Parts: sequence; C-alpha cells; structure tokens
Amino acid sequence: MSDLMERLDSLKEEIQKPEFLDGKGLSNEVNIRIFCYDPAEEMTVRHFVEQITVDQSLDCNLKEVNLYKTFLAICDEKRITKGAPSMEEKKGKEYLIQQIQRFANNKTFVEKMQYEPHERGDVLLLTGVGEVFPFMRI
Repeated sequence: MSDLMERLDSLKEEIQKPEFLDGKGLSNEVNIRIFCYDPAEEMTVRHFVEQITVDQSLDCNLKEVNLYKTFLAICDEKRITKGAPSMEEKKGKEYLIQQIQRFANNKTFVEKMQYEPHERGDVLLLTGVGEVFPFMRI
C-alpha cells in the first residue's frame, strides 16, 4: 500500500475518534487538521473524498465544502462569472483579482459555508484549496 493511501486511511480513522470529535487535548484551541499531499496525487485524494463523503458507516457527520465551488457560487451571486474573462482581457489579471477579492473575502466564504442545524459529531472537510488560489489563501 502506498504512503498516501495509508495516510488517507489514518485520516478516516482520526476524524471518527471521540477525542477528535470532542476536541480533547487541544488546550481550548480550534480543532483543525491539515492534510498535505503532492499535487500529483490529486486524483487519488479526490476519489477518496468522493468515497468518504457518501460513507454511511462513519461515526461522524462529514460536511464537505469545496472552496472553489463556493467561490464560483459567490461569483454567480454577484453576476460576475460571465463578465470576468472580458474584464481580465480589458483591465488585466491583477485588476480582476483585486475586484473579486473585494466581495469574495473571508467573511463571504464563511457566510456561504454556514449550515444548520449543527450536530454533535460534525466534521467540516474543506476541499478545493489549491483550486481557489489566488482568490483565497488558507
């Protein structure tokens, strides 16, 4: 088994542990884990995410949020999606990025990711981190 597959299996186990779900041992810090991987392994990780998000046997409530899809939804709401290519052509890439970052900021992303009701055992899985760059940074 590859190292990546072992790490993904460990991730699946970790998010189900009671200590993880209760946030124990963190000195009142936010319970965040970052899973780094080689971009060449992107398709393997995407397949894993597709599988784990529909896995009914998990002992947690997995909530996946793809930051890139969230970004596109924000752009659609602001009605900029269709006009962005022509704006970039006329005013340049940097101008377009500056304009988008004015309304697609951290606050907007957080508001868009909200869901109700929150339940004990919820785990928020953020995906699309590399895809949303340079409009958002983690």
